[in-house]
Amino acid sequence: MSLPVILHEAAELEAAEAITWYENEAGLGAAIREEIEATIEKIVQLPLAFPIVYAANVRGAQTHRFPYSIIFTIEENDIFVVAVFHTSRNPLVWKGRID
Repeated sequence: MSLPVILHEAAELEAAEAITWYENEAGLGAAIREEIEATIEKIVQLPLAFPIVYAANVRGAQTHRFPYSIIFTIEENDIFVVAVFHTSRNPLVWKGRID
C-alpha cells in the first residue's frame, strides 16, 4: 500500500515557479512537470530507497533531466514533500520548513 503525498505550500509554489520558468525560457514547462510528477511517483513506490539528506528522516530524490531535488519526509500516514528545490539554491531555504 502506498502512502498519500502531501506538498508543503512552499513546495507547491516552487514547482509552479519552475514549470513557469522553464515554459517561458525554453518551452519545457510540460517536460519539467512530468519530471517532477515522475520523481514523486518513484518516491511513493519506494520512499526508503532515497538517501537521507538532513536530520534523521529528511530524504531527497533528484530529478533525472532537470537540476531539482524533491525533499521529503516519511510520516506515519503520508509522504510530506518539503521542497521542490533547485539544486544550486541554498538549502537553508527548505531546512526552515522542517518541524
